[in-house]
Amino acid sequence: MFKDLFWWLLFKLYQAPWFILIGLPLFIINSLSKLINFVSFDFLNLMIFGKPLSNINSYEDLKVLPGAFIGIAIFSICLFFIILAISAFKLSYNKSKESFQSFKASLKAIIPNLVFIIVIPILIWVFTFFAKYGINVLNTVISGGQETNELGNLIYQSVAPEPRFIDPFSITFEEFMKDELSLLNSNMGSLFLNSFIAIFALYIVGNITINISINVYQAFFLFIQAPLISVVSIEDGGKKLKVWKQQFFSKMLAIMILNLSISFMVLFFSGASKIIKPMSDATGIDSGICALIVYTGALITSLSLNKVMFGIFGVEYTSYLGKFTKKLAAKATKKISKRKSNSKNNSSSEPETTSQTDYHPTGNAKNAELIIIMQNNNQTKKPETTPQTIGAAKKAKKPETLNDWKKELASTQKQMDQLSKTLRGEKDLKKTSEISKELSELIENESSIKRIITSMERKK
Repeated sequence: MFKDLFWWLLFKLYQAPWFILIGLPLFIINSLSKLINFVSFDFLNLMIFGKPLSNINSYEDLKVLPGAFIGIAIFSICLFFIILAISAFKLSYNKSKESFQSFKASLKAIIPNLVFIIVIPILIWVFTFFAKYGINVLNTVISGGQETNELGNLIYQSVAPEPRFIDPFSITFEEFMKDELSLLNSNMGSLFLNSFIAIFALYIVGNITINISINVYQAFFLFIQAPLISVVSIEDGGKKLKVWKQQFFSKMLAIMILNLSISFMVLFFSGASKIIKPMSDATGIDSGICALIVYTGALITSLSLNKVMFGIFGVEYTSYLGKFTKKLAAKATKKISKRKSNSKNNSSSEPETTSQTDYHPTGNAKNAELIIIMQNNNQTKKPETTPQTIGAAKKAKKPETLNDWKKELASTQKQMDQLSKTLRGEKDLKKTSEISKELSELIENESSIKRIITSMERKK
């Protein structure tokens, strides 16, 4: 009885980390791989035609279009005729050769653009149909017939070709009790290896899913804008419509390339499992360590190959999960450093206040208060925003005479000019907010210095 209870408790202690480190990441990978398969092409058709690509079987299914597209299309067609009427009206009053050429060019541009509005839904369906078919064929060839929408299961089977636990998402007590004591010296290594590979793979698949979703939404909104773009492009000789086409097809190309990157991951995992034993026999290294090296290399290789493909085809790829983790780490570091600086400031605040109150040649209490406010602003100011303000802070001395205060005013105004120029050229929102904050502090300092100068000039 006690033995059974011991093994049951040990099973529960093993089951919890198994679910957290292996079951959950692999379950998420499986869900994301299915989501990628749906979002890539079916979701776009679902948003446009109200049905996924697999359910569109006739021309009648293509007649159901989003209300936004229909509204913009009707508005654009009305604009076509308004532009045509304006051009004809201008021609009737000014029958010069230039006016006739302008009217002819507008008429020539209206007809193909009007046709484009009508056929664009059909073109999108045809493109997505053949794109999905081509991706499925390439997936089958690259992955050796493996199902890419079950990526979590594939990773688990590749890492553990003969796993003790058949289902990676849940383990049973009966499976756990097989070979009892061998569990502790063999499956603990499997737990570590599976969890490391699963979490690394989840990072890659998660980024791919986010990028595919963003490209699909952008393609849909480009589709909605198509009628309006075709109208606007009448006046510029079709330049805006050409840009629209490039943008739309670049989004569709990005979706295809991102799908291929999943196929390459499947290919690397399928091939990696075949070289672990020969590598272990040839080098004498434990098979668990060899597996860790091989699968980590497979993930890094697939990630590197993705970047190469994105660079070749000009596909935009952003590591959103990487940015998110960096922001979290930066916030944590900032909080720790802020706490340290606050503790230092609190320990040294009293003597600094005394020295600031005693210091002022005029002995005027009001001026002394202004000096304290200004210097406190200088202390709380972030010195890392620009190299110019860092150098100015290092060289700053406490002004004593009227001329010193005027120099301080000129220096502050110079810093304000430099920050204003930096602010105009800065695109990063975070840096912009930091510079704006420092600029407002400098404006406060400027007004404080002006009040001190005015007070000193009156006393003269």
